[in-house]
Amino acid sequence: MQKLPIYILFNLDKFPKSKKKIREISFPSNFIFKQDGVIYVCLHQIAHLDKMQKNFYLFNAGKKLRNFCSDKNYEIKYFGDKSLNINCLILGWHLMEYSFDNFKTNKTIKKKIKFDI
Repeated sequence: MQKLPIYILFNLDKFPKSKKKIREISFPSNFIFKQDGVIYVCLHQIAHLDKMQKNFYLFNAGKKLRNFCSDKNYEIKYFGDKSLNINCLILGWHLMEYSFDNFKTNKTIKKKIKFDI
């Protein structure tokens, strides 16, 4: 099964300028979008923040990304700040997957999504 790439963008200098739509994205309203079979998470507008703040937004991006994705396999690629903890994104992703089915009378069907780093 082919993996769909997810690009986490903290620095647009390393990214091709041919992707014009990326320059039009504004954070936090619409920073996740899909174009040409690739999911983009554009966090380049928060590059001026400190490491803790960036990790917080990476955590929130993981939560939003989980709801954005469908049942497929994904591969995450970073552009920019490699010092950040990818586990923040993964934690946000998994927190959105968690449901309190043990305490519910009506069980829900979970999406089966996998990703590689």
